[in-house]
Amino acid sequence: MKPVRSWAFASVPAILLCFASGSARALDCVVYDLAVGSELIDECLFCGRAPVITPIEGSFVLQALPVGINGQLYSMLDIDFRSAGGDGARVHGTGQLHRIAGTLSLDLDVTIDGTDGIHLESGSASEAAEWPDIDITAREDGIRDPLHAFRIKVVAGPSTKTTPYQLQPGNPLDQSGSFLVDDCIGCDRPAYTVPMQGTFLLELVSDGPNPTSMYKIHCLDLESASPDSQYHMLGEGNYNQGGEVALHQTMFLYVTVNGEPTIRLLGSGPFPDGISFPTIDIQSSENDPPPPPVLHFYSLHLVAHPLVVDGVPFRRGDTNADGNVDLSDGVFVLLWMFAGGTQPPCLDAADTNDDGRHDVSDAVFVLDFLFRSGEAPPQPGPETCGLGPGPSLGCASYSCAP
Repeated sequence: MKPVRSWAFASVPAILLCFASGSARALDCVVYDLAVGSELIDECLFCGRAPVITPIEGSFVLQALPVGINGQLYSMLDIDFRSAGGDGARVHGTGQLHRIAGTLSLDLDVTIDGTDGIHLESGSASEAAEWPDIDITAREDGIRDPLHAFRIKVVAGPSTKTTPYQLQPGNPLDQSGSFLVDDCIGCDRPAYTVPMQGTFLLELVSDGPNPTSMYKIHCLDLESASPDSQYHMLGEGNYNQGGEVALHQTMFLYVTVNGEPTIRLLGSGPFPDGISFPTIDIQSSENDPPPPPVLHFYSLHLVAHPLVVDGVPFRRGDTNADGNVDLSDGVFVLLWMFAGGTQPPCLDAADTNDDGRHDVSDAVFVLDFLFRSGEAPPQPGPETCGLGPGPSLGCASYSCAP
C-alpha cells in the first residue's frame, strides 16, 4: 500500500464521498453554476455590526445517490465558490441536498477562507425555484464562532458549459485507445498494461482572451475494459488546451485506484498528429512518487471523445457542410490542416474514413472515393444524413437539407 501524499488531502473528501455513494458516473452528475443572487454572509450573533455580504460565483456538482429514502438525495461535490468579480472569499467542500414533495434541505461541510470545520444547514424549506434550478440558504448555528456565523445563499442552475466525455476503450490488438499502466519501481514484477473505459464531465471555465482554454474535470469514473483485470479509478482534475502557434494540452488528475490513497497524475505536451480538440489524447503519470520500492506506479494514456446523447445528424465526407460530397470537401480538409483554413463545422463529417482522427488520410479518402471508385465513407455515408456508430469527435452544426 502506498503512503498518502501530502498534496492529496485537498481532494480526499470529495473522492471518498464518491466511494461512499458508489461510482460518480458522468451521466449521474450535473454541474451547476451559481447565478446572480448567490451570497456569502458573515454575521455577528451578539454584537451590533452589520452583516458582511459578499456576492459569490462558482460551481458545484450534484451526483444522484441510489439510496432507498423518500424523495431524491444528491451528493454535492467539487464546491468551488469565490467572491464575484475578483479576489476575496473562497469556499470549498462537500454537502448533501435532499428533495422531497416540493421541499429542499441542504447540508454543507466547507472551508471558508482557510477556516475548516464549518457546517451549515438549511432545514426543510419550500422550493423557491423551479427544479432543476435551486434557491436555498444554509446557515451555521453560531456555536463554532458567534462572532462570525456564516450563511450561504445558493442560487444556481445546471451549467450550459459542460460536455460528457467517453473514453475510447483500449484495444490490445492495435494498442489504440485508453490504457492504464501499473508499474513497480524497485521490484521484479512486470508492468501491467490494462485497457480502460469510462466517462467524465468536462466543464469550460475560461475560453479567453488568453489563447489557452481552461476546463475542470468532474466525476471521472474509469474501469478495466477487460474481464481479466480489475482496476477502478475515481477522481477529478483540470485540463487546459490551446496555444498561439502549436496546440498544447495539460492535464492534472487527482484520483484513487482501487480505493488506495489519492494520487496525482500529470500530463503535458502537444496533440498527437491528426488529433484536435474536442478529442483528448494525452499521456499522464505520477510526478511525485515516494522513494523505491513503489509497488504501484501508475500512468494513464487517456483517449476520449464527447459523448453524444442526442447527436447531430451529418453526411460523412461533407467536410464543408454544404450538403454535397465533392472535390471541395477534399480541398477544405487540406486547407484546414495545412493552410490555416476554417475548422469544419461538423468534425464527425470531416472524419471521412471514420478512424477517429483528422489527418491527410481524410482528404485522400474522400478524393479516392470521388475519382478512383474507392470505398464510400462509412456510416452514415455520403448521401444519408444520420449518426455514426462510434464515439463522436463533435458536430457543432450541420444542416441535413440538400
